[in-house]
Amino acid sequence: MVALTSKLGIVADCFPDPNGEPRLDRLKSANDELFKMIRSSRVFPTSGAIRLLDIGAGYKGSDFVNRYGAEFPETRIVYLDLSRNLLKELNKPNKISADAANLPFPDESFDIAYAGSIISEGVVKNNQFTRDESYRIAKEGHRVINNNGLFIFTYVIGDVQQTLDNLSEIGFRDLEHLQRINWYGGMPTDTYVALK
Repeated sequence: MVALTSKLGIVADCFPDPNGEPRLDRLKSANDELFKMIRSSRVFPTSGAIRLLDIGAGYKGSDFVNRYGAEFPETRIVYLDLSRNLLKELNKPNKISADAANLPFPDESFDIAYAGSIISEGVVKNNQFTRDESYRIAKEGHRVINNNGLFIFTYVIGDVQQTLDNLSEIGFRDLEHLQRINWYGGMPTDTYVALK
C-alpha cells in the first residue's frame, strides 16, 4: 500500500480576472512554490549527474525541468512529446517524439520522470475521466525510473483512494501530495511526488 503524506502548502485559484483572462500571475506564483516544495522533498536528488525525463515537454520544456536543469547543470535531460511540431520549436538538445504511455527507453533509465500536465490531459476526454490512459503513463513512468527514483505528476482531482490503489498496484511505495490548483476552465489538479 502506498503511504500518502500531504504537504498541501498552496492552493492557487487561476480563475479569470474581470476581463476574462486567466490569472497567470497566480499560476507563476504556484509554479514557483511547487518547485520549492518538490526540491524540499525528503527523497529529492540534488547531486551527481541526474537523469531526468520531461514527459510532455511541449515547445518550451516544463518549468520544473528547466529550473532543475538551470540549478543543476550536470543534469542529463531528455525532452519527450508526442508532437514533432512542438519539439521542433523546443530549443533544447535530446528531444524525442514518442507516446507517454509507451516510452522508448529501457527499464531504470532515469532518476526522475516529470509528467507535469500530461496525466491531466490523459484523464479528461470529453469531460469524462478515462483513468486507463493516466494509469498507463504512470506505469511507464515507474518502469523507466530507477529504484528510489521519483515520478512527479499532476493529476485531475478524482478518487484519491483509487489513485493510491493504482499507484500501489504499479509499484510506487511513497506519495507526497504537494499542490492543488483550481483551474479557471475546468477541474482542479493536484501535484504529487511518487517514490519507486
